[in-house]
Amino acid sequence: MVGFLLQISIFYDIFISLMVVIITMVRVNNVIRDYSKDFEVNKIRLVYGRRKTGKSFYVENFVKHDKYIFVYRDRSIKDIKTNDNWSFDELKRYIADNKEKTIVIDEFHRLDSNFLDFLHSIRANNLILITSSLHFANEIISKKSPILGLVYPIKFYIFTPCEILSNLNDDVKTNLLELAVLLREPALFELLDKDRRDFTDFLNRYYTFAKYWAMALFGEIFEDEDRKLTEVYEGIIRAIALGKNTSGEISNHLFNTGLIAKDNPGTISPYLEILTNIGLIDKKEVYGKRTVFKYTIVSCALDFFFYLDSKYGENVAGKEIIEGWNNKVSFYIEDFVEAIMSNYYDLSPVKYSLPNNEIDVCLKKFKRIEVIGSVKWKDINKVDLALVKKNLNIDVKNKFLLVKNKGNKKKEDDIDIYDEKDLIKFCKSN
Repeated sequence: MVGFLLQISIFYDIFISLMVVIITMVRVNNVIRDYSKDFEVNKIRLVYGRRKTGKSFYVENFVKHDKYIFVYRDRSIKDIKTNDNWSFDELKRYIADNKEKTIVIDEFHRLDSNFLDFLHSIRANNLILITSSLHFANEIISKKSPILGLVYPIKFYIFTPCEILSNLNDDVKTNLLELAVLLREPALFELLDKDRRDFTDFLNRYYTFAKYWAMALFGEIFEDEDRKLTEVYEGIIRAIALGKNTSGEISNHLFNTGLIAKDNPGTISPYLEILTNIGLIDKKEVYGKRTVFKYTIVSCALDFFFYLDSKYGENVAGKEIIEGWNNKVSFYIEDFVEAIMSNYYDLSPVKYSLPNNEIDVCLKKFKRIEVIGSVKWKDINKVDLALVKKNLNIDVKNKFLLVKNKGNKKKEDDIDIYDEKDLIKFCKSN
Protein backbone atom coordinates (compact mmCIF):
# COMPACT_ATOMS: atom_id res chain seq x y z
CA MET A 1 0.00 0.00 0.00
CA VAL A 2 1.28 3.45 -0.88
CA GLY A 3 2.12 5.34 2.33
CA PHE A 4 -0.52 7.68 3.72
CA LEU A 5 1.81 10.68 3.91
CA LEU A 6 3.01 10.20 0.35
CA GLN A 7 -0.57 10.10 -0.90
CA ILE A 8 -1.29 13.42 0.82
CA SER A 9 1.51 15.16 -1.06
CA ILE A 10 0.41 13.65 -4.38
CA PHE A 11 -3.27 14.56 -3.99
CA TYR A 12 -2.84 17.98 -2.36
CA ASP A 13 -2.80 19.99 -5.59
CA ILE A 14 -5.74 18.01 -6.99
CA PHE A 15 -7.85 18.87 -3.94
CA ILE A 16 -7.11 22.57 -4.18
CA SER A 17 -8.45 22.60 -7.74
CA LEU A 18 -11.78 21.24 -6.48
CA MET A 19 -12.52 24.48 -4.63
CA VAL A 20 -14.03 26.08 -7.74
CA VAL A 21 -16.49 23.20 -7.96
CA ILE A 22 -17.25 23.38 -4.25
CA ILE A 23 -17.98 27.11 -4.36
CA THR A 24 -20.39 26.58 -7.26
CA MET A 25 -21.96 23.70 -5.33
CA VAL A 26 -22.70 25.76 -2.25
CA ARG A 27 -24.39 28.47 -4.29
CA VAL A 28 -26.54 26.01 -6.29
CA ASN A 29 -27.66 23.93 -3.35
CA ASN A 30 -28.13 26.94 -1.07
CA VAL A 31 -27.30 25.12 2.16
CA ILE A 32 -26.48 28.38 3.88
CA ARG A 33 -26.48 29.05 7.59
CA ASP A 34 -27.84 32.33 8.90
CA TYR A 35 -25.06 33.97 10.91
CA SER A 36 -26.27 37.51 10.15
CA LYS A 37 -26.86 38.47 13.80
CA ASP A 38 -23.42 37.17 14.81
CA PHE A 39 -21.71 39.41 12.31
CA GLU A 40 -23.57 42.47 13.64
CA VAL A 41 -21.84 42.19 17.04
CA ASN A 42 -19.61 45.21 17.77
CA LYS A 43 -16.43 43.24 18.43
CA ILE A 44 -13.66 41.62 16.43
CA ARG A 45 -15.44 38.64 14.88
CA LEU A 46 -13.39 35.46 15.01
CA VAL A 47 -14.62 33.02 12.36
CA TYR A 48 -13.15 29.56 12.85
CA GLY A 49 -13.73 25.90 12.14
CA ARG A 50 -12.31 22.90 10.36
CA ARG A 51 -11.22 23.28 6.73
CA LYS A 52 -13.83 23.17 3.95
CA THR A 53 -16.83 24.10 6.09
CA GLY A 54 -17.73 27.23 4.12
CA LYS A 55 -16.20 29.96 6.33
CA SER A 56 -14.52 32.02 3.62
CA PHE A 57 -17.33 31.54 1.13
CA TYR A 58 -19.95 32.72 3.62
CA VAL A 59 -18.01 35.85 4.65
CA GLU A 60 -17.03 36.79 1.10
CA ASN A 61 -20.54 36.38 -0.29
CA PHE A 62 -22.95 37.10 2.57
CA VAL A 63 -21.18 39.56 4.90
CA LYS A 64 -20.75 43.20 3.89
CA HIS A 65 -17.08 44.18 3.92
CA ASP A 66 -14.77 46.82 2.45
CA LYS A 67 -11.50 44.91 2.16
CA TYR A 68 -10.71 41.18 1.91
CA ILE A 69 -7.15 40.20 2.76
CA PHE A 70 -5.72 36.68 2.44
CA VAL A 71 -2.56 35.41 4.17
CA TYR A 72 -0.75 32.59 2.36
CA ARG A 73 1.29 29.79 3.89
CA ASP A 74 4.53 31.65 3.15
CA ARG A 75 3.07 34.61 5.13
CA SER A 76 2.68 36.75 2.02
CA ILE A 77 -0.34 39.07 2.24
CA LYS A 78 -2.65 39.89 -0.67
CA ASP A 79 -5.71 42.05 -1.29
CA ILE A 80 -8.04 39.58 -3.01
CA LYS A 81 -9.99 42.17 -5.02
CA THR A 82 -7.06 44.24 -6.32
CA ASN A 83 -4.46 41.43 -6.27
CA ASP A 84 -1.99 43.82 -4.59
CA ASN A 85 0.67 42.41 -2.26
CA TRP A 86 0.99 44.02 1.16
CA SER A 87 3.71 44.00 3.78
CA PHE A 88 2.82 43.24 7.38
CA ASP A 89 3.49 46.86 8.34
CA GLU A 90 1.23 48.10 5.52
CA LEU A 91 -1.57 45.86 6.79
CA LYS A 92 -1.24 47.20 10.33
CA ARG A 93 -1.24 50.79 9.08
CA TYR A 94 -4.34 50.19 6.98
CA ILE A 95 -6.18 48.69 9.96
CA ALA A 96 -5.18 51.55 12.24
CA ASP A 97 -6.17 54.23 9.70
CA ASN A 98 -9.49 52.69 8.61
CA LYS A 99 -11.41 51.76 11.73
CA GLU A 100 -14.67 52.76 10.07
CA LYS A 101 -14.22 50.07 7.38
CA THR A 102 -14.95 46.35 7.72
CA ILE A 103 -11.74 44.44 7.00
CA VAL A 104 -11.59 40.67 6.53
CA ILE A 105 -8.30 38.83 7.14
CA ASP A 106 -8.49 35.21 6.01
CA GLU A 107 -6.08 32.67 7.58
CA PHE A 108 -4.82 35.42 9.86
CA HIS A 109 -3.09 32.90 12.14
CA ARG A 110 -0.25 32.85 9.59
CA LEU A 111 0.64 36.47 10.39
CA ASP A 112 3.52 37.48 12.63
CA SER A 113 3.04 36.40 16.25
CA ASN A 114 2.85 40.02 17.51
CA PHE A 115 -0.36 40.64 15.54
CA LEU A 116 -2.50 39.83 18.60
CA ASP A 117 -0.62 42.39 20.69
CA PHE A 118 -1.22 44.91 17.92
CA LEU A 119 -4.97 44.17 18.00
CA HIS A 120 -4.99 44.62 21.77
CA SER A 121 -3.33 48.02 21.44
CA ILE A 122 -5.65 49.50 18.78
CA ARG A 123 -8.96 47.74 19.71
CA ALA A 124 -10.39 47.71 16.18
CA ASN A 125 -13.91 46.27 16.26
CA ASN A 126 -14.18 46.49 12.47
CA LEU A 127 -12.17 43.30 11.85
CA ILE A 128 -13.37 39.87 10.75
CA LEU A 129 -10.64 37.29 11.33
CA ILE A 130 -10.89 33.85 9.71
CA THR A 131 -8.84 30.79 10.66
CA SER A 132 -8.91 27.06 9.97
CA SER A 133 -6.71 26.34 12.98
CA LEU A 134 -8.97 25.30 15.84
CA HIS A 135 -5.97 25.09 18.17
CA PHE A 136 -5.10 28.73 17.44
CA ALA A 137 -8.73 29.84 17.75
CA ASN A 138 -9.08 28.14 21.12
CA GLU A 139 -5.96 29.94 22.35
CA ILE A 140 -7.46 33.29 21.31
CA ILE A 141 -10.63 32.72 23.33
CA SER A 142 -8.75 31.23 26.30
CA LYS A 143 -8.20 33.07 29.59
CA LYS A 144 -4.56 33.81 28.71
CA SER A 145 -5.34 35.48 25.38
CA PRO A 146 -4.22 39.14 25.03
CA ILE A 147 -7.46 39.94 23.19
CA LEU A 148 -9.88 38.01 25.39
CA GLY A 149 -13.09 40.01 25.63
CA LEU A 150 -12.36 41.88 22.40
CA VAL A 151 -13.39 38.99 20.14
CA TYR A 152 -16.71 37.36 19.37
CA PRO A 153 -16.23 33.72 18.26
CA ILE A 154 -18.32 32.34 15.37
CA LYS A 155 -17.71 28.63 14.76
CA PHE A 156 -18.48 26.87 11.48
CA TYR A 157 -19.14 23.15 11.35
CA ILE A 158 -19.93 20.64 8.63
CA PHE A 159 -23.64 20.79 7.77
CA THR A 160 -25.95 19.75 10.60
CA PRO A 161 -28.41 16.90 9.98
CA CYS A 162 -31.32 19.36 9.84
CA GLU A 163 -29.55 21.69 7.41
CA ILE A 164 -28.89 18.84 5.04
CA LEU A 165 -32.32 17.22 5.38
CA SER A 166 -34.14 20.47 4.66
CA ASN A 167 -32.02 20.92 1.55
CA LEU A 168 -32.39 17.38 0.18
CA ASN A 169 -36.01 16.71 1.08
CA ASP A 170 -37.58 18.05 -2.13
CA ASP A 171 -35.02 16.56 -4.51
CA VAL A 172 -34.30 13.06 -3.16
CA LYS A 173 -37.03 10.45 -3.11
CA THR A 174 -35.08 7.33 -2.02
CA ASN A 175 -32.20 6.70 0.41
CA LEU A 176 -32.68 10.21 1.81
CA LEU A 177 -31.09 9.58 5.23
CA GLU A 178 -28.22 7.56 3.79
CA LEU A 179 -27.38 10.34 1.35
CA ALA A 180 -27.76 12.97 4.07
CA VAL A 181 -25.28 11.16 6.31
CA LEU A 182 -22.52 11.54 3.72
CA LEU A 183 -23.56 14.92 2.32
CA ARG A 184 -22.98 16.69 5.62
CA GLU A 185 -19.56 17.23 4.01
CA PRO A 186 -20.02 20.20 1.63
CA ALA A 187 -17.46 18.87 -0.87
CA LEU A 188 -19.55 15.79 -1.60
CA PHE A 189 -22.47 17.77 -3.01
CA GLU A 190 -20.66 17.71 -6.33
CA LEU A 191 -21.50 14.00 -6.51
CA LEU A 192 -25.24 14.48 -6.13
CA ASP A 193 -26.62 14.10 -9.64
CA LYS A 194 -30.40 14.43 -9.72
CA ASP A 195 -30.50 12.48 -12.98
CA ARG A 196 -28.59 9.56 -11.49
CA ARG A 197 -30.59 8.50 -8.47
CA ASP A 198 -29.14 5.04 -7.86
CA PHE A 199 -27.56 4.99 -4.40
CA THR A 200 -25.09 2.25 -5.33
CA ASP A 201 -23.87 4.45 -8.17
CA PHE A 202 -23.52 7.35 -5.71
CA LEU A 203 -21.41 5.23 -3.34
CA ASN A 204 -19.07 4.23 -6.14
CA ARG A 205 -18.64 7.86 -7.19
CA TYR A 206 -18.11 8.79 -3.53
CA TYR A 207 -15.28 6.29 -3.15
CA THR A 208 -13.55 7.45 -6.34
CA PHE A 209 -13.75 11.04 -5.09
CA ALA A 210 -12.85 10.22 -1.47
CA LYS A 211 -9.53 8.63 -2.42
CA TYR A 212 -8.36 12.14 -3.31
CA TRP A 213 -10.49 14.29 -1.04
CA ALA A 214 -10.08 12.45 2.28
CA MET A 215 -6.30 12.23 2.04
CA ALA A 216 -5.88 15.90 1.09
CA LEU A 217 -8.33 17.20 3.69
CA PHE A 218 -6.76 15.17 6.48
CA GLY A 219 -3.30 16.45 5.60
CA GLU A 220 -4.43 20.07 5.30
CA ILE A 221 -6.08 19.98 8.72
CA PHE A 222 -2.84 18.91 10.33
CA GLU A 223 -0.86 21.49 8.39
CA ASP A 224 -3.19 24.22 9.62
CA GLU A 225 -2.69 23.01 13.18
CA ASP A 226 1.09 23.07 12.66
CA ARG A 227 1.33 19.47 13.88
CA LYS A 228 3.28 16.72 12.20
CA LEU A 229 0.98 14.04 10.82
CA THR A 230 2.35 10.90 12.43
CA GLU A 231 1.48 7.25 12.00
CA VAL A 232 -0.05 7.24 15.47
CA TYR A 233 -2.65 9.89 14.54
CA GLU A 234 -3.43 8.02 11.34
CA GLY A 235 -3.62 4.74 13.28
CA ILE A 236 -6.09 6.20 15.77
CA ILE A 237 -8.38 7.41 12.98
CA ARG A 238 -8.24 4.01 11.31
CA ALA A 239 -8.88 2.20 14.61
CA ILE A 240 -11.99 4.29 15.31
CA ALA A 241 -13.24 3.73 11.76
CA LEU A 242 -12.89 -0.02 12.36
CA GLY A 243 -15.08 0.21 15.46
CA LYS A 244 -12.51 0.60 18.23
CA ASN A 245 -14.28 3.27 20.26
CA THR A 246 -12.68 3.34 23.72
CA SER A 247 -9.12 4.38 24.57
CA GLY A 248 -8.41 0.80 25.68
CA GLU A 249 -9.60 -0.68 22.38
CA ILE A 250 -7.69 1.94 20.38
CA SER A 251 -4.51 1.40 22.40
CA ASN A 252 -4.73 -2.37 21.91
CA HIS A 253 -5.21 -1.92 18.16
CA LEU A 254 -2.19 0.39 17.88
CA PHE A 255 -0.05 -2.00 19.92
CA ASN A 256 -1.06 -4.99 17.78
CA THR A 257 -0.20 -3.09 14.59
CA GLY A 258 3.17 -2.03 15.98
CA LEU A 259 2.45 1.70 16.20
CA ILE A 260 3.05 2.01 19.94
CA ALA A 261 5.56 0.10 22.07
CA LYS A 262 3.23 -0.63 24.99
CA ASP A 263 -0.50 -1.31 25.22
CA ASN A 264 -1.31 1.59 27.54
CA PRO A 265 -4.36 3.87 27.03
CA GLY A 266 -2.56 6.64 28.90
CA THR A 267 0.05 6.77 26.15
CA ILE A 268 -2.49 7.79 23.51
CA SER A 269 -4.50 10.22 25.67
CA PRO A 270 -2.64 13.30 24.37
CA TYR A 271 -3.26 12.18 20.78
CA LEU A 272 -6.98 11.68 21.44
CA GLU A 273 -7.20 15.11 23.07
CA ILE A 274 -5.55 16.80 20.09
CA LEU A 275 -7.76 15.00 17.57
CA THR A 276 -10.79 16.08 19.61
CA ASN A 277 -9.63 19.69 19.90
CA ILE A 278 -9.03 20.06 16.17
CA GLY A 279 -12.50 18.72 15.39
CA LEU A 280 -11.67 15.38 13.76
CA ILE A 281 -13.10 13.12 16.45
CA ASP A 282 -15.83 13.46 19.05
CA LYS A 283 -15.96 11.91 22.48
CA LYS A 284 -19.07 11.04 24.43
CA GLU A 285 -19.35 10.16 28.07
CA VAL A 286 -20.48 6.63 28.89
CA TYR A 287 -23.49 7.06 31.18
CA GLY A 288 -22.65 6.34 34.81
CA LYS A 289 -18.90 6.26 34.10
CA ARG A 290 -17.58 9.80 34.07
CA THR A 291 -14.00 8.79 33.28
CA VAL A 292 -14.94 6.51 30.37
CA PHE A 293 -15.59 7.89 26.89
CA LYS A 294 -16.42 6.53 23.47
CA TYR A 295 -14.83 8.13 20.42
CA THR A 296 -16.26 8.58 16.92
CA ILE A 297 -15.05 10.36 13.80
CA VAL A 298 -17.12 13.54 13.38
CA SER A 299 -17.49 13.18 9.62
CA CYS A 300 -19.17 9.96 8.47
CA ALA A 301 -17.76 10.60 4.99
CA LEU A 302 -14.22 10.55 6.38
CA ASP A 303 -15.00 7.59 8.63
CA PHE A 304 -16.33 5.49 5.76
CA PHE A 305 -13.31 6.11 3.57
CA PHE A 306 -10.88 5.12 6.33
CA TYR A 307 -13.01 2.09 7.11
CA LEU A 308 -12.89 0.91 3.49
CA ASP A 309 -9.20 1.67 3.12
CA SER A 310 -8.29 -0.07 6.38
CA LYS A 311 -10.48 -3.13 5.89
CA TYR A 312 -10.07 -3.78 2.16
CA GLY A 313 -6.92 -1.87 1.17
CA GLU A 314 -6.46 0.21 -1.98
CA ASN A 315 -8.75 0.04 -5.01
CA VAL A 316 -11.83 -1.26 -3.23
CA ALA A 317 -14.24 -3.14 -5.49
CA GLY A 318 -17.88 -2.11 -5.89
CA LYS A 319 -19.09 -5.21 -4.03
CA GLU A 320 -16.83 -4.34 -1.09
CA ILE A 321 -18.09 -0.74 -1.00
CA ILE A 322 -21.69 -1.97 -0.68
CA GLU A 323 -20.72 -4.58 1.90
CA GLY A 324 -18.82 -1.96 3.89
CA TRP A 325 -21.74 0.46 3.73
CA ASN A 326 -24.15 -2.19 4.99
CA ASN A 327 -21.79 -2.82 7.91
CA LYS A 328 -21.56 0.85 8.88
CA VAL A 329 -24.83 2.54 7.91
CA SER A 330 -26.73 1.77 11.13
CA PHE A 331 -24.00 3.45 13.21
CA TYR A 332 -24.09 6.52 10.97
CA ILE A 333 -27.88 6.75 11.19
CA GLU A 334 -27.68 6.44 14.98
CA ASP A 335 -25.34 9.45 15.21
CA PHE A 336 -27.47 11.40 12.73
CA VAL A 337 -30.68 10.76 14.66
CA GLU A 338 -28.96 11.44 17.97
CA ALA A 339 -27.93 14.90 16.75
CA ILE A 340 -31.47 15.74 15.60
CA MET A 341 -33.14 14.55 18.80
CA SER A 342 -30.51 16.14 21.01
CA ASN A 343 -31.17 19.48 19.32
CA TYR A 344 -34.95 19.02 19.44
CA TYR A 345 -35.07 18.19 23.15
CA ASP A 346 -32.08 20.38 24.08
CA LEU A 347 -30.41 17.48 25.87
CA SER A 348 -26.88 16.08 26.01
CA PRO A 349 -26.04 12.81 24.23
CA VAL A 350 -24.32 10.05 26.17
CA LYS A 351 -23.52 6.42 25.47
CA TYR A 352 -25.53 3.85 27.42
CA SER A 353 -23.49 0.68 27.48
CA LEU A 354 -24.00 -2.31 29.77
CA PRO A 355 -22.76 -5.89 29.25
CA ASN A 356 -26.19 -7.12 28.20
CA ASN A 357 -27.77 -3.92 26.93
CA GLU A 358 -26.53 -1.14 24.66
CA ILE A 359 -28.99 1.60 23.71
CA ASP A 360 -28.50 3.32 20.37
CA VAL A 361 -29.58 6.83 21.36
CA CYS A 362 -29.49 8.14 24.92
CA LEU A 363 -30.03 11.78 25.94
CA LYS A 364 -29.68 13.21 29.43
CA LYS A 365 -30.33 16.36 31.40
CA PHE A 366 -27.82 16.72 34.19
CA LYS A 367 -27.61 13.16 35.59
CA ARG A 368 -31.03 11.96 34.52
CA ILE A 369 -31.78 10.12 31.27
CA GLU A 370 -34.72 11.81 29.53
CA VAL A 371 -34.86 10.16 26.08
CA ILE A 372 -33.81 6.76 24.75
CA GLY A 373 -34.15 5.34 21.27
CA SER A 374 -33.47 2.32 19.12
CA VAL A 375 -32.43 2.47 15.44
CA LYS A 376 -33.34 -0.49 13.24
CA TRP A 377 -32.46 0.38 9.66
CA LYS A 378 -35.17 -1.74 8.04
CA ASP A 379 -38.91 -1.52 7.41
CA ILE A 380 -41.19 -1.84 10.45
CA ASN A 381 -42.55 -5.24 9.37
CA LYS A 382 -39.04 -6.69 9.60
CA VAL A 383 -38.31 -5.39 13.11
CA ASP A 384 -38.47 -7.65 16.16
CA LEU A 385 -40.61 -5.35 18.30
CA ALA A 386 -40.45 -7.65 21.33
CA LEU A 387 -36.66 -7.33 21.33
CA VAL A 388 -36.88 -3.55 20.96
CA LYS A 389 -39.25 -3.31 23.94
CA LYS A 390 -36.91 -5.47 26.01
CA ASN A 391 -33.94 -3.31 25.08
CA LEU A 392 -35.78 -0.06 25.94
CA ASN A 393 -37.26 -1.40 29.17
CA ILE A 394 -36.00 1.46 31.31
CA ASP A 395 -37.98 3.95 33.37
CA VAL A 396 -37.72 6.86 30.90
CA LYS A 397 -40.53 9.13 29.78
CA ASN A 398 -39.61 9.46 26.08
CA LYS A 399 -38.81 6.34 24.04
CA PHE A 400 -38.64 5.93 20.28
CA LEU A 401 -37.85 3.48 17.53
CA LEU A 402 -36.53 4.76 14.19
CA VAL A 403 -37.03 2.60 11.09
CA LYS A 404 -36.72 3.03 7.34
CA ASN A 405 -40.46 2.99 6.74
CA LYS A 406 -43.00 2.79 9.55
CA GLY A 407 -46.07 2.48 7.33
CA ASN A 408 -49.16 3.35 9.39
CA LYS A 409 -47.69 2.25 12.71
CA LYS A 410 -47.13 5.19 15.05
CA LYS A 411 -46.65 3.54 18.44
CA GLU A 412 -45.83 0.25 20.15
CA ASP A 413 -46.86 0.41 23.82
CA ASP A 414 -44.93 3.40 25.22
CA ILE A 415 -42.52 3.58 22.28
CA ASP A 416 -43.08 6.17 19.53
CA ILE A 417 -42.21 4.92 16.06
CA TYR A 418 -40.52 7.29 13.61
CA ASP A 419 -39.12 7.26 10.11
CA GLU A 420 -37.38 9.89 7.98
CA LYS A 421 -40.58 11.92 7.51
CA ASP A 422 -40.79 12.40 11.26
CA LEU A 423 -37.17 13.51 11.45
CA ILE A 424 -37.92 16.19 8.86
CA LYS A 425 -40.83 17.36 11.05
CA PHE A 426 -38.54 17.53 14.10
CA CYS A 427 -36.12 19.68 12.11
CA LYS A 428 -38.84 22.02 10.86
CA SER A 429 -40.29 22.45 14.35
CA ASN A 430 -36.95 23.82 15.52
